[in-house]
Amino acid sequence: MTAAATNMASRPGAPGSRVVLTVAHLNRMPEERGEDQVAAMCNGCHLHYDRQHHAQTRQRTLTARLEALMDPLFEITRDVG
Repeated sequence: MTAAATNMASRPGAPGSRVVLTVAHLNRMPEERGEDQVAAMCNGCHLHYDRQHHAQTRQRTLTARLEALMDPLFEITRDVG
């Protein structure tokens, strides 16, 4: 577990709250499941750990959606023959 994950895992939740543990893939590759590649984290810590990855994914998704809505400036035709 990384130092950041260890630090976050040591923070207690609110008294009496239910904590759900999730499996965080430390190298962001779910197909690799070795003990040194995963860590148990609460939902909040897992989201915090993956925040940069989620921001990048969100940006790529938004860009793809906007590109799909754009009208091309020029119509390209190709002669097949």
